[in-house]
Amino acid sequence: VDVLDSVLSEGVTSRLHHRLVREKRLAASIGTDSGFPGIRAPNLFVISAAPLAPHTTQELEVAIEEELDRLKTEPVTQKELEKILNNLDASLVRSLRSNSGLASQLAFFQVLAKDWRYLLKARDRIAAVTPADIQRVAAQYLVKSNRTVATLVKPQRTDTASTAKQGSR
Repeated sequence: VDVLDSVLSEGVTSRLHHRLVREKRLAASIGTDSGFPGIRAPNLFVISAAPLAPHTTQELEVAIEEELDRLKTEPVTQKELEKILNNLDASLVRSLRSNSGLASQLAFFQVLAKDWRYLLKARDRIAAVTPADIQRVAAQYLVKSNRTVATLVKPQRTDTASTAKQGSR
């Protein structure tokens, strides 16, 4: 799921960012997160996006749905996958450069996976991911029946002064 997360929103060449922010200009920003609440429990896969005016949240939701469907039918290219796997591996290695980074990662995996040794297996697990794995995971988890959509809408401004003035007439 972490690799799927990266395919969709890691960097400006990721599928969602490239298609919806750069090409279609529907979104001002878009991102995903697959790490909550952690390995011990079923994770939430969160997609957050802000529409770019004059586009609406509904237009953006439809476009996101199209991209999720595309991921299920069009496999990730080998070049795309290699870039993502290299970035994930480099990020993990960078996080281990200092004593505090190593301690943080060990604690993270102990708390979330109930085993600090999970860290030792992480690189091999990431490197083993194939385009077919990404398609399979997308088809299994990114389905409408498993989705909750929340839309945050800015409240309408009310002019309390004019409301008070009208009420006193």
